[in-house]
Amino acid sequence: MYNSYVKEPRDAFIEQVTSDNFAIKNKTRITSETHFKKSVSSALSAFDHLTIEKIVLSQSLEVEFEHPQPPLRMARHLMNKNPHAYTFAIPVANGHVLLGASPELLLSRQGNQVVSNPLAGSARRTNDEQLNSKNAENLQQSSKDNYEHRFVVDNIARNLAPHCCHLSISEQPHILETSSMLHLSSIFTGQLRQGAADALNLALDLHPTPAVCGTPTDLAKNFIIENENYDRHYYTGLVGWMDSKGNGEWVVTIRCGLLFDNRMTLYAGAGIVKGSDADAEWHETESKLQTILGAFSAN
Repeated sequence: MYNSYVKEPRDAFIEQVTSDNFAIKNKTRITSETHFKKSVSSALSAFDHLTIEKIVLSQSLEVEFEHPQPPLRMARHLMNKNPHAYTFAIPVANGHVLLGASPELLLSRQGNQVVSNPLAGSARRTNDEQLNSKNAENLQQSSKDNYEHRFVVDNIARNLAPHCCHLSISEQPHILETSSMLHLSSIFTGQLRQGAADALNLALDLHPTPAVCGTPTDLAKNFIIENENYDRHYYTGLVGWMDSKGNGEWVVTIRCGLLFDNRMTLYAGAGIVKGSDADAEWHETESKLQTILGAFSAN
């Protein structure tokens, strides 16, 4: 499926961009590996003492390019590297641009038809297809990742069902592949009740899901605020569109960065549940950074 929130014709995005200069000069850790792993340990302890069941923790990295980067040119390149993602380049406050290639559709509404495609549970994707097949099989069989995924499925079902006269869900998660990751993915398809809310308000009823915050939401959010060492800004928010009839698409702002001139702040997170391993969760966030970091550092 082709998706983009950058306002140019599709053909403009699939042109070759080999002349673009994306040379990276410096990388600066905003979140250290030590700090992230300490937060994971604190989360695991919280599961034993509080009623929290899942917490999504993230890290942030600042990249300095050799030259100022035109956001639309970067978006074209991201789209070339991630043709099935929801690519966006959106001006935000203070001259910054929110730029990314999200794999996660929170909600689409077209007439009385609604779709949601949550992701939770991840493994690294490599250039070795045999290894990818093995990783995908292990991911589908992982009790920890399926446990993590179930929180998201149950949450969306609980919040979307009241708006629908019919709602169906994937019998079991399938594998969704991106340029750098493999994800457990479930698909919801439903028929909305007469007079149901528009696409944006439906999305807001679902957001934030346990895929980006945790569960219960308020406790997980408070833990994140107290333990992460930076402001997420637009990361794990929503981007999308809606027309005058209430139709639209809203996706989760993951695999994204905040661009200003020649600097870009990147973000990546991982869902922490009982059984999570701090080393593995850190490596998962490192792999997720490659959606953007890998796309540009390769140049």
